[in-house]
Amino acid sequence: MRFAWLSVVVVAACGSDPAPAVPGAPADVQARVTADLGHVLGAATTAERGSLALAPGGHALAMLGVQAPAMAAVSPADVTAQLNRDVFAADAGSDGVYSLAGLGVDGTVEVTIDGDTTRFHVATAQLSVPVDVELTHDSLAATVGAATARLDVIADDHVTASLGFADPLDVAIGGVRVRSAPAASALVADLDASASRATAQLALGATTVTSGDSELVLPGATGDLDVEPTGLVLADAGLGDATTLVTRAGSPVVAIDVNPRANRRADLDIAPTTHAVESVATPELAVQLTWFDAPPAAALTELYVTGLVQVTLDTAAVLTGELVLATVSPALGVDATAGDCVSRVAAGGWTMQPCD
Repeated sequence: MRFAWLSVVVVAACGSDPAPAVPGAPADVQARVTADLGHVLGAATTAERGSLALAPGGHALAMLGVQAPAMAAVSPADVTAQLNRDVFAADAGSDGVYSLAGLGVDGTVEVTIDGDTTRFHVATAQLSVPVDVELTHDSLAATVGAATARLDVIADDHVTASLGFADPLDVAIGGVRVRSAPAASALVADLDASASRATAQLALGATTVTSGDSELVLPGATGDLDVEPTGLVLADAGLGDATTLVTRAGSPVVAIDVNPRANRRADLDIAPTTHAVESVATPELAVQLTWFDAPPAAALTELYVTGLVQVTLDTAAVLTGELVLATVSPALGVDATAGDCVSRVAAGGWTMQPCD
């Protein structure tokens, strides 16, 4: 069952607008899963590994605690083998309809074949709407409600990916409901192993995420990411044009403002060194948090960065400019300038001392 949920997502990523074509017989579906899905996933794995995971810019992401996509850790052969064994077995389908019980999922997938295209219509108890997936030898597209995600193979080590929704999005997955304004190109990414480069553009509109009685109200999210051998650049990064708010049971918990003095946008230039990454914020990076009720004394109220800061796994050294980490209790925060090193205190808060 290692790949059960990945397999469901993959199956739920293979078809849109099922047409009255030929029902997918087990042998035909298995052949297409092996050849077409295996090809798309294989290209994505190679592209991710070469463009991001092994590039110095990918190392910079890892040092900052940002994990690269997990495709490189997934074996396409294992995924296709499990689908063919546990879903599309020779005696499993009836008129192109297959059970997902072999993956431990309450649901079915209906498969139709139309020329070079295979379509999968997935319905499960875990999703509020069905998922329609369309698979060819060089592409994989999934539609969930108003959202469509695509993966296109440009070459065996080069893929593009996109996510968009022309209409307002309103979908529930498990206990999480996501509502978002239309965004035709909410996310566009290009992973090119031959160039050791990955790029991504984020342009998300107003979005609300609800889980239980907690809610995140996000005015938007933008950013252009470029990861290459020399490091990475994040341009026009921000959380929309207003305050982000987190609430619980209808009452505010924390309000978040990113760069309120600089058009709510920031640029970051991050380069890896031997054991650290160096970051330059332009014109500044300022994150302000306004807490309601009674937050912990060590809760962060402001992050402010100008100039050049060198970050390791446990220390931030200010080379030029200033680094401010303000907390609810002023005694637990720091205001560091060039020559100061900042580290986190296990009991909460921050401390600083001159760098060696």
